Amino acid sequence: MNNEKEKQEKLIEVFKKYKKTGDAKILSDCIRSGAINNVKLPNKLAFEIADLLDAAYPLSSKKTLAVDDSWMFYVYWRETEFKTGKKRKNLQKNAIRAVQNWFETRGTPKKYELVRSRLRQEYFIWRDNLSDFELERYKSSVNQISEKND
Repeated sequence: MNNEKEKQEKLIEVFKKYKKTGDAKILSDCIRSGAINNVKLPNKLAFEIADLLDAAYPLSSKKTLAVDDSWMFYVYWRETEFKTGKKRKNLQKNAIRAVQNWFETRGTPKKYELVRSRLRQEYFIWRDNLSDFELERYKSSVNQISEKND
């Protein structure tokens, strides 16, 4: 327990040094040395590392988000409007869970809150902007999947 507290304090010192100098190498050296293994990261440090990674790979994180959103919207649409034939104004919990399960099955699990948040923010805009052509293409793709499973 004492060893964990010492590691935590050392980690806070490293973080303060990084914030003062802005030198990301301080963090990367700390990570590579194993100094943060099995130590809970202070929230600010965790966010800082995540921001650094996003800054280092901006296109990949944006592309991944866009692709994930597209799949979230499609799977949610399939589980709601396609199955019921009704365009609803409120999000459906069981359909959100279906989206969550779809990502989990795919090996890229998403938290329920994240799925719900992304759907709440963007799904209805996405749905309203679907062209008739896109909608028909989605319907035919669901039908093809259904035929393969029969």
